Amino acid sequence: MRSVAHQRLREIQWLNHADNYLALVRDAVQKNPEDEELRELMAAMERAMAVQRKRRPLH
Repeated sequence: MRSVAHQRLREIQWLNHADNYLALVRDAVQKNPEDEELRELMAAMERAMAVQRKRRPLH
């Protein structure tokens, strides 16, 4: 039981960090919308987060 709770806590922490990093990338894309690498990074991060949230919703 403890390992399941610990794993869930790590997933929540990962999502919180990912939200923060994604916000930084979105800001960078707004400042430089022509940067293809930033746009690809943003899209990949959004996909990864969507998959994670779909697998294990927070509520």
